[in-house]
Amino acid sequence: MTTLTIATLNLHLNLDRWLQRRELVVSELLELQADVIALQEIALPIQQGYWLRNQLNARMGSGVPYQLVQRRRRSLMNWYEGVGLLSRLPIISADSIALSFARIAVRIAVDLPSGDTVDVVSTHLRSRPHAHETRERQIMVLMGWLDSHGGVQRRVVAGCLRAEPDSLAVGRMKTFFGYRSAYAAANGHEPLATFPTALNAHDLTVGAHHDYIFVSPHLKVLDARLFGLKSAENDPTLYPSDHVGIVTTLTL
Repeated sequence: MTTLTIATLNLHLNLDRWLQRRELVVSELLELQADVIALQEIALPIQQGYWLRNQLNARMGSGVPYQLVQRRRRSLMNWYEGVGLLSRLPIISADSIALSFARIAVRIAVDLPSGDTVDVVSTHLRSRPHAHETRERQIMVLMGWLDSHGGVQRRVVAGCLRAEPDSLAVGRMKTFFGYRSAYAAANGHEPLATFPTALNAHDLTVGAHHDYIFVSPHLKVLDARLFGLKSAENDPTLYPSDHVGIVTTLTL
């Protein structure tokens, strides 16, 4: 049986003690050994994505190395921020699309050992709290763009949607496009929250569910869980990020 492990994590740029928490990020991702990792809020000036790729490859030993595909947000105000994907699977093609309000989505087509192809997308939608209709339009543009590629029936859309499970954007993914949330499919419900952690939150009684891995009907979800839930041993406020990640195992 061919399986595929996908993870997603919002890196939170190089904010809130990145030099201290970056080892937690590497440790978490090494433990996952995911085939593809979707990343959001990559800090481009410090080459955060390349640093992470190099650390993972150096510490995996003889494992298949990760390749990095990333794109910059298309705004003069946000030139320092990017979205990307790390893949240990062969990348057949890679491209990106500009969404409104300087948001982007990055797509790679990966080749599985079975010879099948899967599209994996990383995206980060508009973050304003009340921009519900904007995020819905961004999903419509993104999915229309993916459908224009044709041929590929197996797709994964991962990232930070900044949208709750009952939002317009998530509703579009589920009811209009027929995609399933991997976490909900595996566990029977969505997580209570994926944001924030104690890294920068003063009130942990108020959380939000912003992060998702959506899978097309041609993929079966075997399991899904959260990661990045553990703080540093000597500091209960130091977490890998202000978001927790999601990892899922899929089969054709």
